[in-house]
Amino acid sequence: MHSLRNVLFLLVLAWAFLSPAIAAEHKVDFRREIQPILSEHCSLCHGADPTSRQAGLRLDVESLAWAGGDSGLPAISPGSSAASNLVQRIDST
Repeated sequence: MHSLRNVLFLLVLAWAFLSPAIAAEHKVDFRREIQPILSEHCSLCHGADPTSRQAGLRLDVESLAWAGGDSGLPAISPGSSAASNLVQRIDST
C-alpha cells in the first residue's frame, strides 16, 4: 500500500507541476499517460462500476477525474499539487 501511495503521489505531482515551458514541449496526454496508471491502481474503487465506486469519484474519465467526487472539491488542481485533493488524500495517513 505504501508503494502504491508513492506511485500515485509522484504521478499526480508530475501531472500537476508541469511548468508551462515543459508543457509546451510535451503536453501530457491523459488517455495515454495517466489513465493506464489510474486504471491499474484505482479503477476498482474509482472506476466505471457505480456499485463499487467509493466517494463518488471516477478516475477513468478525464473530466470526471478533474471534477472530483462527493466532497464537491476538485480531485486535481492543475499546476498546484499542494491544492490537489487527490494528492492530499494519498499523502494522508
